[in-house]
Amino acid sequence: MFDNIVVRYGLIAVSALFLLALLYFIYIGVRALFREARRVAREAGYREGSAAARAIVRMAIWAAFFGTFYLLIFFVGKRLGWWAFPLGAVGLVGMIWGLLLADRLLTVPPGDLRQQMIIGGTVTMLLLVFVGTIWLAV
Repeated sequence: MFDNIVVRYGLIAVSALFLLALLYFIYIGVRALFREARRVAREAGYREGSAAARAIVRMAIWAAFFGTFYLLIFFVGKRLGWWAFPLGAVGLVGMIWGLLLADRLLTVPPGDLRQQMIIGGTVTMLLLVFVGTIWLAV
């Protein structure tokens, strides 16, 4: 079936269109999340540039947590099999906690440096625990 050039290139074209549609769908979702985060930061009292920077930091933290969580589940699951379920549940709780902290970073008052440092330190420590656990599992 794949020996026929029309079928082969037709399948490649359909796959490429599907991939482009998927990438566009992801772009629309990320753009909506960014705009909402920027709006929340603006309502909390930040200027436009600072609100956009906070939204970018939030999106980066979210991406880091999702990426490290899935790597954690993959490597720990590969090592321990079904016994990785409790560690995965603890990792899920840690990931949700980190995501909520990243969201809270948008609404901390502009002059409250202490609270911002506490949130940043906690997020960093959570990510280090995730990376350290992945490192041990590999």
